[in-house]
Amino acid sequence: MKLLTEEEINNDLRYTGRKIKLEMLVDKDNPYLARSKKKAVRGYTYGYHVREFLLENEIRMTLKVRELLPLAFVVQDVREIEHWYGAGSWEGVKRGLNSLQSMGIICFDDKYLHRKAVFYLNSFEKMRDGLAKYAYGKGIKSKEFKERFEKQLGSIKSEIDEISKDILSNIENIKSKENYRKF
Repeated sequence: MKLLTEEEINNDLRYTGRKIKLEMLVDKDNPYLARSKKKAVRGYTYGYHVREFLLENEIRMTLKVRELLPLAFVVQDVREIEHWYGAGSWEGVKRGLNSLQSMGIICFDDKYLHRKAVFYLNSFEKMRDGLAKYAYGKGIKSKEFKERFEKQLGSIKSEIDEISKDILSNIENIKSKENYRKF
């Protein structure tokens, strides 16, 4: 699948109603953001394609989930997202992330790192299986959904798995450092 351009990503981010731009998703010193623009583009693109697949297959999502899904492929820190969404947005952000977790896209634990909520992206298979269960609850047969998921998104399976492993490794690395609370 073709990567989105910076302009396409910024246009997509514009629909959040916030002033989020691609460059805000990149910070080589913040371990919860993409380390390079290339990684941010890659992650956002794959999250965008997963969201488009869900919309094409008529999986209902709240507006917050639609906004957060591509971001979840790039950002792992709820406080960064809350900051972009503005003061008082914690409950909405948390509901959106909890929905992404119930869909099987992310794994979220707000007890992680002393009140600093972080999350990581599930692997392609976990995501597929979680979304199939979610779709089944919406009246779509699991086997049929899994086949569609594999057919339409199978070409980015290794990329999603790689992003998932990188994020999990990064979080484990941060937790193992003595001064992880610095961020």
